[in-house]
Amino acid sequence: MDRLIGRRTWRTAEPIHSAIYFVPEATEEYAAIGFDGWMSGYFPSRSAPMGAVSAEVVKATFYNFDPALVDRSMAGAWETASPDQLIAARFTAADRMIRRLAGDTMHDLAPAAEIARRAAEAACEHPEGRPLFAGHVSLAWPDEPHLVLWHAQTLLREFRGDGHLAALTAQGLTGCEALVTHAAMGEIPGRVLKSSRQRTDDDWNGAVESLQTRGWLDADGAFTDTGREGRQWIEDRTDELGVLPYAAIGEDGCAELRSMVRATSTLMAAALGFPRHDLTEPESITVPSGMGKRSLERRLTKTGRRLKSLRSELAVVEEQLLYLGEEADDQAIRAIVAETTPSSFDARSAQGNFENMLKHRSRMIAEIAELEQKQDELLDQMISAP
Repeated sequence: MDRLIGRRTWRTAEPIHSAIYFVPEATEEYAAIGFDGWMSGYFPSRSAPMGAVSAEVVKATFYNFDPALVDRSMAGAWETASPDQLIAARFTAADRMIRRLAGDTMHDLAPAAEIARRAAEAACEHPEGRPLFAGHVSLAWPDEPHLVLWHAQTLLREFRGDGHLAALTAQGLTGCEALVTHAAMGEIPGRVLKSSRQRTDDDWNGAVESLQTRGWLDADGAFTDTGREGRQWIEDRTDELGVLPYAAIGEDGCAELRSMVRATSTLMAAALGFPRHDLTEPESITVPSGMGKRSLERRLTKTGRRLKSLRSELAVVEEQLLYLGEEADDQAIRAIVAETTPSSFDARSAQGNFENMLKHRSRMIAEIAELEQKQDELLDQMISAP
């Protein structure tokens, strides 16, 4: 199978899983068992299927986060809650999330869940060298179709993700060097990647210097031909290492799965549900049929440029969210300590700013999902065009 078909199928269904990192249901379920911050819930909940692992194991399997951040987030995690409690909390959050966001599409997911499960089970036969994925393989399958689909996509995500780390490691990149080469691709500003993974200036500058010594970056920090080829090798190997489960269901199965999950995936990508366009209007996301290759290429180019622009804007919004979230937490603590009306007002205002930015991010995510769907359909027509 063409590895790009696997990549496209994974990408189309991915929001069904990854919305779990943005929705309030996850924060609420983790808070109910003692975790009061986003990072303090993120690291242990995702690593819990591996058992009560150390922070060192999390650093290795999550790869590019600042090691001190992982240490802080994992400190006391397993004393706060057991891995089984975190796994249960995550499934409960996923259930609540899908019931809220998927709307009527949730009742039509059984066929998609069956196909996705077949793909995931094919991956489960090959856990070698994929520790985070292997941890999730050990979990029991849920019964309800929407949770079967969510768990299948979780497995497929971690299968692909572990393969990506293998490719990065094969090129001899450290976690911070991986971030620097990601930034050099031009899709996300380096300052955003550095901030979101909480990398220090020393870490970042050291990675840049190391890559310059290897001949991957020039004096301005841009890719040399060697660096560009090296990073493309990583992307190609990631696609190759991730295609196995999609090859198991075949090209027809991949096409069926993409078609079956698109509506749900678009809704899930909206995360908090503020799409910029009316999702009930098919003309907003449907590509006209019967177009020639030249016309399709022009539309693909235009769509690709808009996606690149939106992703860059989203990266900036993510950076702003980090600041606003920290500010809201600080103001909340001050309000508790001070117990004064002005302090309470400041805390509410900071929280309001944070929530407004979350809504703005949701609108951007929804538009990106619609454009990615349009891009998928254009690519489908490119393949079949004369």
